[in-house]
Amino acid sequence: GIGFNGISKPKYLGLLKRIGVPITLIYGDKSNFNRQEDLNDQQKAMPKAEKIVLPGGHNLHLEAPKALAKIISGAKALTNKLIPES
Repeated sequence: GIGFNGISKPKYLGLLKRIGVPITLIYGDKSNFNRQEDLNDQQKAMPKAEKIVLPGGHNLHLEAPKALAKIISGAKALTNKLIPES
């Protein structure tokens, strides 16, 4: 289940709820790294997050690199638009 370096699930979900910037959740359709219950809880904590499912498992950077790069490029372009480099 959810738990990172001693952070409890309620505390982790509470931190996710505080995220105030656009966020994209990217999942592999064949990944079994996270339990479905945990993914549902993450999505409830971030209801405005965009969810993208790519073909592949947990290692999307190896399994779907072009699709993942396209998503990252789009996010970088949006970030640069919102926060121009000085």
